[in-house]
Amino acid sequence: MIADSPLVRDFWLNGPRADCRVIDMHGHMGPWPAIFMPRAEPEAMLQSMDQAGVERLVFSSHEALFSPLTGNDYTAGVVRRYPDRFSGLMVINGNY
Repeated sequence: MIADSPLVRDFWLNGPRADCRVIDMHGHMGPWPAIFMPRAEPEAMLQSMDQAGVERLVFSSHEALFSPLTGNDYTAGVVRRYPDRFSGLMVINGNY
């Protein structure tokens, strides 16, 4: 079981390790009225990432799931502002 691994045990005892990078490969960002996210904007998301020891987040905006044109623009803008912390996933919606 993964919980029994030496890496997991070390993490729980000592916190994040400098030699084990953490990259979150699935995230969503930005405001969307149907979902409550207390830290939906990039600056707040960076605070959460720093607290959790996450080096980088790969994400798409919430808006892109329903409106790819404006939502993908939001994602690209965040990546331009923070290229060292965020990578963007562009969304294609087959309904358009």
